[in-house]
Amino acid sequence: MVSLRFILCFLLVSSVYATIISHDGRAITINGHRRVLLSDVVGSYQKGKEGGLDAIETYVFWNAHEPTHRQYDFSGKLDLIRFLKTIQDEGLYGVLRIGPYACAEWNYGCYGFLFNVLIDEMQNFTTMIIDMAKKEKLFASQGDPIILAQIENEYGNLMGSYGESGKKYIKWCANMAQSLDVGVPWIMCQQNDAPQPMLNTCNGFYCDNFEPKNPNTPKMWTENWTATIYRTEEGSSCFLGNGNKNLDCTINFQGESYVVAAWYITTQTSMLVKKPNEAEDDPSTLKFSWRPENMDNFLLKGKGESTNRQLFDQKLVSNDQSDYLWYMTTVKFKKRDPFLGKSMSLRVNSTAHVLHAFVNGRYIGNQHAENGNFHYVFEKEVKFKPGRNVISLLSITVGLANYGAFFESQPAGITGPIFIIGGNGDETIVKDLSAHKWSYKTGLNGFENQLFRTESVSKWSVESVPFNRTMTWYKSTFKAPLGNDPVVVDLLGLGKGTAWVNGNNIGRYWPAFISNKNGCSATCNYRGAYHSEKCQTNCGEPTQRWYHVPRSFLNTEGDNTIVLFEEMGGNPSLVNFKTTRVGSVCANVYEKNNIQLSCDRKPISAIKFASFGNPQGNCGSFEKGSCEASNNAVDILTQLCVGKEICSIDVSTEKFGAPDCRGSARKLAVEAIC
Repeated sequence: MVSLRFILCFLLVSSVYATIISHDGRAITINGHRRVLLSDVVGSYQKGKEGGLDAIETYVFWNAHEPTHRQYDFSGKLDLIRFLKTIQDEGLYGVLRIGPYACAEWNYGCYGFLFNVLIDEMQNFTTMIIDMAKKEKLFASQGDPIILAQIENEYGNLMGSYGESGKKYIKWCANMAQSLDVGVPWIMCQQNDAPQPMLNTCNGFYCDNFEPKNPNTPKMWTENWTATIYRTEEGSSCFLGNGNKNLDCTINFQGESYVVAAWYITTQTSMLVKKPNEAEDDPSTLKFSWRPENMDNFLLKGKGESTNRQLFDQKLVSNDQSDYLWYMTTVKFKKRDPFLGKSMSLRVNSTAHVLHAFVNGRYIGNQHAENGNFHYVFEKEVKFKPGRNVISLLSITVGLANYGAFFESQPAGITGPIFIIGGNGDETIVKDLSAHKWSYKTGLNGFENQLFRTESVSKWSVESVPFNRTMTWYKSTFKAPLGNDPVVVDLLGLGKGTAWVNGNNIGRYWPAFISNKNGCSATCNYRGAYHSEKCQTNCGEPTQRWYHVPRSFLNTEGDNTIVLFEEMGGNPSLVNFKTTRVGSVCANVYEKNNIQLSCDRKPISAIKFASFGNPQGNCGSFEKGSCEASNNAVDILTQLCVGKEICSIDVSTEKFGAPDCRGSARKLAVEAIC
């Protein structure tokens, strides 16, 4: 009897703390109440919550947590459970997007070396993640915060290419997920025929016309910018959109008329300003020490970890353990060999993102893929010698293909053929090296020896620091910038490589790779369907030059260390640290909307521009249009906003006046100085 009472008590307590997550055709329901949930992936939970978010979503990156077969890593920044508990502590819900495939511009879609054993390993990894979360009681059915889980990701876009096997696979995914009994709904992104009870959701630019096939599945946008109307018994939230890119329209909703501009969009933009590092006693130019990458075994001996008489795809050899793979072979010539003529060249058919070539330890050049063409021919004149010659080719990838049907079959590395081309008078002699004995080595010594760690004991030289030298390591110290503003490092002037601060990888860099000079315009019209060439900026500039250095990486007292590995050659003396802050914040909003201006927890100091009517231009270059309200918008906003960290603005004719814009939708453009 006592044990029965204990069991009943336990069940009662458990039911009190459990959250019931379900759905109908209108919405996700939480404890029986329909909810419109706003979720995002953000770095600051507090700011996300202040901005109106209900939930934080996260992928679970398979190849990060299982870099080697059945060897797992959930330490440090990979601590998934700590991440989920932090969400819980902030009073937010969680969306656990296990995948394990992640279409997030992530290397190889997170599959890593596991692609060829996908089914068994996928079930093992997914089950392990679910068990970890269950053990810590992190599902809503156990008391919060995970309200949704995701299996697979955007497979529906590609499934047709796989025929019947694709249909069988998605059914297997659904059955496997459902068998794990998590107590919350499972979602499948972009899966129109999602097997029940999976919920099909929409990813894309335009999901306003998305209709799940199952009438009991609510409209859900897991990745989207959209417009629609949600209503409950308590009230409604209304997001009005006009998909016509040329004509404004008038919408009547609940007795109110709304003029919605063509291809209506409300924008709010911040402009960042950068300030020099004002750390005490920190020189304006960093003083670097250096050391070369040790490549003797590869360049002079051609010595690797494995050998084979064929050229292998880089993915098969490196198993996603490194961007770098050495291909090495030796070629012997007799003194009177006809190949040893006056004109000789090495020709390499490559699919490497970058290729560096060496012959007998001498650097002969590099080449990289351009304009999306990953098949190219590298050819350079070389001088071979009688006897043994070592050819060393370093293949570099900058991430692997991660999307599309059969993306795993896209080649990477040096797939050949490789030739030596010799000239002897009018005769051309070709020697095919593709079936030679090739030696392979994954990675570089500097990475294996962790030269990027602050406690590295390797020897560095401060004498004659070379610039524009390939395969070179650089190191310097600096003081943390004063204050709390975000920190960035400017890597313009370098070639290509990787950067670390206090042992933390802040990313690959490639400022030497310049974008096409054509395609940008001083004016831009975002109306109409989006495409990648629309409203381009920074033509003829590097893709990126500023790299964020989180304050959590820095020592507030004492020295900090930056380490660079430079592949192509650059000038490290140009590297410098700065702080950034919001210099101004802009909004471009149609009437009958309410907006907030915020200077990221700093007060608004002035209103640089404000006009209600049909103002033109973009943030930083607004201009008055042909019609403008009689009330002075600058004066109104100065009184309303200056001195405040957050300023709410009701964009209406009652506040600004009613300019006659001859039927065109009226809007407010404002730029506030922070």
